[in-house]
Amino acid sequence: MTRQIAILSGKGGAGKTSITASIIKMMDSVVAVDADVNASNLPILLPYEQQSTTAYYGMDIALVDHDQCTGCGVCLSACQFDAISQNEEGRILIDSDCEGCAACAFVCPENAISMAERKGGDWYVSSIANGYMIHADLIPGEDNSGKLITKVRSEASAIAKENDISYIVIDGPPGTSCQAISSITGTDLVLAVVEESLSGLSDYRRLAELIGKFSIPHLV
Repeated sequence: MTRQIAILSGKGGAGKTSITASIIKMMDSVVAVDADVNASNLPILLPYEQQSTTAYYGMDIALVDHDQCTGCGVCLSACQFDAISQNEEGRILIDSDCEGCAACAFVCPENAISMAERKGGDWYVSSIANGYMIHADLIPGEDNSGKLITKVRSEASAIAKENDISYIVIDGPPGTSCQAISSITGTDLVLAVVEESLSGLSDYRRLAELIGKFSIPHLV
C-alpha cells in the first residue's frame, strides 16, 4: 500500500520545499511530487534526469470562424466573463478571459464559434537518485492549477504502483486555496511547516482548520 505525505505551509517562504527535499533525500525509495505548479522549486533542490514531457490541456477556448461570422453580436451578451469584444470593423474577438463555458458557441446563429483545447502547461516525469519526481509548470495566467495538481498526483500514484514504491511525498503550494486542497485530498498525513512569526502562526491556524475539514492527521 502506498502512503502519501503532503508538506504544506500557510504562507510562502517558510522553508517548506527545503524540508521536503531533505525528507525525500533520507528515504530509500520515493515518488516526489511538486504540487506548486505555479512556481515549481523542488527540481532546483533535487538532481534529476528528465524522462518525459507531456502537454497539459485545461479549459477549452472559443474560436471564431470569421468566414462564417456575420458580426451580429449575439455572443457578446451571452458571455458572462466579458471575454468577447467587437472591434471597429465589426470583427468578433475572444481574449484570454474566456472560461470555456461554450455559451457563445451555443447561441451563435451562424455556427461560427467552436470550442478548442487550450494548452495550460506541461508536466514532467524525471528520475532521481532514490526514485522518481513529478512536477509541472502552468503557463502564467492560466487557471485550473488544481486540476493540474490532480493530474500530477495521479501520475505519481501510477508510477508508485508500477514500481512498488511505498511512499509519495508531496511538496504542496503555499496558502490554503484550491491548490492546497488538491494537494492534501486523499493523503495519509500532512506536515505543516510554520514560520516563527505572528503572520506564520496566523497562516498555520488557517491551514490547520483546512486540514481538519478533511480529517487528515497532521504534524507541525
